[in-house]
Amino acid sequence: MPAATTAKASELHDNTILIYSNDHNLAADIKYRYNRNGHRVVVASEAVAALEAVDSDPRVGVVVVTIDMPDFDGLALVERMRIQNHERNLQFIGVAQRAGLTDAARAIHLHLTDLVSDGADGSQLHAALGRALANLQSARTATTFAPDVLEDARRHCMALLNTFKTLQLESGSGDVTASDTASRHMRVLRKIQQDRRLRKKFFPGGLFEDPCWDMLVDLMIQHLLGRRVSVSSLCIASGVAQTTALRRIMVLSEYGIVRRNADENDGRRIFVELTAQGVDLMARYIEEIDPAPGRLL
Repeated sequence: MPAATTAKASELHDNTILIYSNDHNLAADIKYRYNRNGHRVVVASEAVAALEAVDSDPRVGVVVVTIDMPDFDGLALVERMRIQNHERNLQFIGVAQRAGLTDAARAIHLHLTDLVSDGADGSQLHAALGRALANLQSARTATTFAPDVLEDARRHCMALLNTFKTLQLESGSGDVTASDTASRHMRVLRKIQQDRRLRKKFFPGGLFEDPCWDMLVDLMIQHLLGRRVSVSSLCIASGVAQTTALRRIMVLSEYGIVRRNADENDGRRIFVELTAQGVDLMARYIEEIDPAPGRLL
């Protein structure tokens, strides 16, 4: 069967395809099918490695994920990549031979480009990739503006900012509100995550493993955003192997810092959240390292 054409020649070299699956045979087969069409492909069998591949290579535009793995929730990786790469227009293709209605609903909620029911079916794989590349091209075209348009937009934003500052001064709104505090805490937490990811670029992997702290920072961010975090997603955020992360979650639970809750709609999923004590500890820590304006130390 001749290789199907899924993109223009110029597009083939603009995007890297990342395949994440712990089924080595399936990953190798998908890689072969995409390689023979000239696509650049990388494979990861661990969730942390997949996240690092996206972080280290800005050319990754399409991620193929096996979502019905027996020991791991593949959609949790999609969710985590969405959170950590919200500024990138990543396209996700799910491969699920035993997916149920709940999986399909979650795939729709996470805006997967396509859901392939048979990873060995070349026509499905190429059709899904074609749609993903088309979406990337559409987004690239939509965000390409003439220099004068960008300059007008910049001036408009600066004018709005100056107006806001003027109104704030006139209204005397110098008091720190709950919203101000949450925004400041979010800024600090994002900076902590950014610094930790930056550190990995200069030092050997595994040298500074601190899974409990990475999970607490992530849980506090999701708490401020009002989001629920699944066990699988939190394990990915920890930056260590799933078995190690699960042991750390157990320790945090024993200390009363986090608690686990079952998903009412899907018995296979467990959510993790900070307890009231956990939220208080994180908030107090942030106030110590970045005190509110006017606060006496």
